[in-house]
Amino acid sequence: MMEDKTRGLLANADIARAALHSLGAVVVVLDGSFQVTDCNTACGAMMGAPARAWRGQQIWELFAPEDREAVRAIVMSPDQAGQLHEHDLHTGGRPRRISWAVHPISETGHWLLTGIDVTRCRRADAALAASEARFRAVIENAAEAILGVDRTGRIVV
Repeated sequence: MMEDKTRGLLANADIARAALHSLGAVVVVLDGSFQVTDCNTACGAMMGAPARAWRGQQIWELFAPEDREAVRAIVMSPDQAGQLHEHDLHTGGRPRRISWAVHPISETGHWLLTGIDVTRCRRADAALAASEARFRAVIENAAEAILGVDRTGRIVV
């Protein structure tokens, strides 16, 4: 019952458009030759230009030059539909890393690329790895014995 009501709401073009543009996720509509026909506000904000600036471009042109061939191969491979990938966008400004997937839109010949910005997460991962490496170096190269114990007195480091 709820699904029928949702479909009814999303069938309204104004509501669907408002929902699409209120998302924080990147949503790009591609035609059958993988050219951008439309994208939402989040995509425009992330790319640093409005949606109309990207219309007519092949989707892989939105990615960093070093990632374009990989993105092209993924998009052109039907078995990759729905699979998550990570690549850098070519924003012309600060680099943005996105986790993305491409999905066929049945009966239309179009595709939908969806993605989320994972730049901060990847930077945090790198900072944590560097911190752990520094910690390990201190422990392994200390002239004195260093022990780390948990609350029960068990040695953990």
